[in-house]
Amino acid sequence: MSEIKLLKEILANIPLFSNLTAEGIDNVAKLTQIQTCLKNVSVINEGDISDSLHIILSGRAKVFFNDEQGEELTLQNLSEGDYFGEMSLLDNSPRSASITISEDASVAIISKDNFMQCMHQYPDIAINLSIELSRRLRLTTDNLKDIALTDGYSRITKTLLHMAELKKDKRVIPRKLSHKEIANMAGTSREMASRILDDLTRGGYLSFEDDKIVIHKSLPGGW
Repeated sequence: MSEIKLLKEILANIPLFSNLTAEGIDNVAKLTQIQTCLKNVSVINEGDISDSLHIILSGRAKVFFNDEQGEELTLQNLSEGDYFGEMSLLDNSPRSASITISEDASVAIISKDNFMQCMHQYPDIAINLSIELSRRLRLTTDNLKDIALTDGYSRITKTLLHMAELKKDKRVIPRKLSHKEIANMAGTSREMASRILDDLTRGGYLSFEDDKIVIHKSLPGGW
């Protein structure tokens, strides 16, 4: 599949542009640049002033920030169809997190001027953007509630299940994550995550394989 065809297909399935006609998708695609990004390349650094919407067409990226001790905290892993940078299009504020390519990627970029042109031409984009920002705010609130009200085990298992995809009779996370990365995403210490993950591995509930994590059976309700 050509990059342009893939771009149009992904645009049509992104909530921001999902209400557009085929002609509308074509017009948005014409205002988009496609860039190849190699693994470990920094796309955005926390504190940068940026004014573009980025859409991942292929490959993977990692959203993270560094705490006061310099420890890296992973917030999210991004893959095909995910996008970032929409908040900076509206408030011109510095980026709140860094983003690094974790697997060679093709990224579509829409500048702020072009995005604003699209919103003026297609008002549904502005409505969809408001809905998406509300959804992300609700997700952030839910995550904070999880950290405040649930134990480390529950947060880790919820994180694993959220990332897993159902393949045949098993759930599979299609990339191998370190204990530290899982701990960062779940909001626990690496030591706690290691103890829990080691116990689940010994119990046959999951396995860390070459390029993936496999959940073989339902995870226990408690630890």
